[in-house]
Amino acid sequence: MADGFNQLQVLQGRKFLFCVKQGDAAQVEKLCFNGVPGLINYIVRPEGEAGIHAAVTNADIDMILLLLELGASIDRRDELGRTPLMIALDYGYDHVIDTLLDSEAKFDATDKEGRCVIWYALKPTQRHLRCLDKVCKVGADVNVVDKSGCTLLMMCAEQALTSSAEILLKNEADTEKNNSENMTALMLAVRLNNKEFVELLLKAGASIDVADNDNLSPVHWCCKLGYTELLSLLLNHGGEPDTLTNTGNTPLHLAVEGRHTAAVKVLLSRGVQCETPNYSAVTPRNIAHQLKDKVLKRLLRRHEAAIHKACAAGKIRAGKDYWKLLLLKWNKANCDEFVKECTLFDNLANGEIALETFIAIIRKLKCPVSDRQLAEVLKSCDTGKVNYTDFLLGRLFIKLITYDNFARCKKKKKSGRKGGRAKKKKIPLHIVVEKTRVSPFARNEDMVEKMEFNKKR
Repeated sequence: MADGFNQLQVLQGRKFLFCVKQGDAAQVEKLCFNGVPGLINYIVRPEGEAGIHAAVTNADIDMILLLLELGASIDRRDELGRTPLMIALDYGYDHVIDTLLDSEAKFDATDKEGRCVIWYALKPTQRHLRCLDKVCKVGADVNVVDKSGCTLLMMCAEQALTSSAEILLKNEADTEKNNSENMTALMLAVRLNNKEFVELLLKAGASIDVADNDNLSPVHWCCKLGYTELLSLLLNHGGEPDTLTNTGNTPLHLAVEGRHTAAVKVLLSRGVQCETPNYSAVTPRNIAHQLKDKVLKRLLRRHEAAIHKACAAGKIRAGKDYWKLLLLKWNKANCDEFVKECTLFDNLANGEIALETFIAIIRKLKCPVSDRQLAEVLKSCDTGKVNYTDFLLGRLFIKLITYDNFARCKKKKKSGRKGGRAKKKKIPLHIVVEKTRVSPFARNEDMVEKMEFNKKR
């Protein structure tokens, strides 16, 4: 019935609401039969609620059942647009929720702010978790978006409700939905430095290489805010350390700009380039020079020197391949543990394991390689099998120097001074792939003997 405004309706409505709160069943029945029509669903002001809402607030199940028997609407909305089920979820009355659901209360309703019934159950108490589990099991939509564009997972991320998020993820909550700023739940959790929540989302398969309206990825945010532990976590799960923002900044630009030395060290350990300029032609080393930070300048200078030295020795063609040498170094340091994991799945003892298993082992051991770099390493594995021996020795990603196939580049000798001798020119060698030989700088006889010994075992 439409809300009445005459004096009789107001007086009877207030008396009816008082009797409901007092649990006076006889007086409630008398008012329903002898009072103004539609009194049972009348919204009383200034409370802004009907009798069914007051009964739910008091958790009076007998009164709820009586009102429903007398004709009360189980989905009657108060002035805020809340249904009785929403109020029960807000208070965490799990026994009341059972009664309402048995009476076929709608669980897909939304209030005036566009918030669904599950939103009211997102609280950190155990009774709210039980309520959330119940409404999810009956089929409530866990991917509802409110008027501001936030999903339920985003709300859990903002309030650090990890247990509630676990229930939502069990019921197939979408981790890739974004809000008006194009931010996902993972990005919100990263910005709030909630490591536990980030680990939960990564375990559920949340994408790392997503970006907001400014093209800032979760890795960018970690570097910008100086969250070193989260940065390592994201990189260990395949995050890209060298993506660009709308202004051309890499994560290293942001880490140097914020003077986050620990984050800079993590990025340099992944082989990122210090000489990459942004769209304003500014490199990370330029930023360190402008800030007059001696520590950062020394770190970047030594990293550049290491890259130039590797290029000059013929180990890599360009600075962009420096990560391969760092990966080879990691292989040597983690040889025993890696072989131990691989041999568990090498049923034929031929040094090969399934591609999916290989990737899982790589991520488990926190190998310093991103998804893009790992795809480059495995591009030659067309059979669905990976030879982990070749991976450890660098044969899958390091291009070897050989002396069988090379072309001597002939150049004219510059004449020296009169009476002097012309300086000798170094003969450059072409870099070709030879899978049958081990790289001179990657050779490690102890490592090979250990691998052969583990195979025999």
